[in-house]
Amino acid sequence: MTFDFNRHIDRRGSDSLKWRARDGRDVIPMWVADMDFASPPCVLRALRRRIDHEVFGYPVATDELNQAVVAWAASHYGWQIDAEWIVWLPGLVPGLHVACLAYAAALEEVLTFVPVYPPFLAEHLPMFSVSRVEATYLAWLDTRRLALRNTAAFFETAGVKLSDGADFRGRGYMRLNFGCPRATLEQALERMHRAVASIGDPLWRQAPRFRGP
Repeated sequence: MTFDFNRHIDRRGSDSLKWRARDGRDVIPMWVADMDFASPPCVLRALRRRIDHEVFGYPVATDELNQAVVAWAASHYGWQIDAEWIVWLPGLVPGLHVACLAYAAALEEVLTFVPVYPPFLAEHLPMFSVSRVEATYLAWLDTRRLALRNTAAFFETAGVKLSDGADFRGRGYMRLNFGCPRATLEQALERMHRAVASIGDPLWRQAPRFRGP
């Protein structure tokens, strides 16, 4: 099965938090972890079957679903788990919260991982260092060299909305969501290129424009 990652789906006017934050401005939203790709056909078929039932309510995780998780952990991580261990939560952040409550006492410190994000932007954004990709669509950009008072506002004024690294305890960094069609990414990188070139950095002015691989 092939998937068209260059297909453009217009999400303006939808209930998308990512796109509604534009407030009608010409800003490319590349901040929150929300991809602009269509859901896989198998997911759409399953949802349509569920909708056709016409009655919703309080669902429970089926044995089939739990066994799928058990199989995934074994095949991808070599980790043998029991289905009884699985506790379903509404998202990652609640899971982190529950883990801290379960294993850390009051006032104890908790060690967590910093984001590790992809490299393919680095050659086109010479003032940013970007870490090696680890199965994600979020790029962690080191923008400290720009020495701007408000880097997020700087790029948003240039027409690209990014996530401020300060929200993730990463002051001086920006998070860029590249889960979008290539044309959208190229347009955003070009806007960022022009914006940084406008502040007069010679390295940035001499860098090649993004043209894709």
